[in-house]
Amino acid sequence: MRWDECVPELLEHLGEMGLVGLVKIDGERERKPWTVVISGQRLDGAAIRVDGHSLDYCVRHAVAALHERFPDELALPGVQVDSSVAHQAHGKPVVASMG
Repeated sequence: MRWDECVPELLEHLGEMGLVGLVKIDGERERKPWTVVISGQRLDGAAIRVDGHSLDYCVRHAVAALHERFPDELALPGVQVDSSVAHQAHGKPVVASMG
């Protein structure tokens, strides 16, 4: 199963973890119209943001970044987390302070 096929389950799981998830498509942006943002108190005032060319790309990279912080809590049936994508040059999520 691809990550973009399980977005509702992922958002529900993020809520259960005490996090906030946002998925956005910006049709006015020519490059990287998709954005996934994950924030919440459990991230100690930080947020994970990934902009990309597809929803699957953004979700995959945001989940990889979350998996590094919460390796035992982020699991969805039928979906494999690949933490190596968070370390790729073009797939590095932006982790920014919200404070």
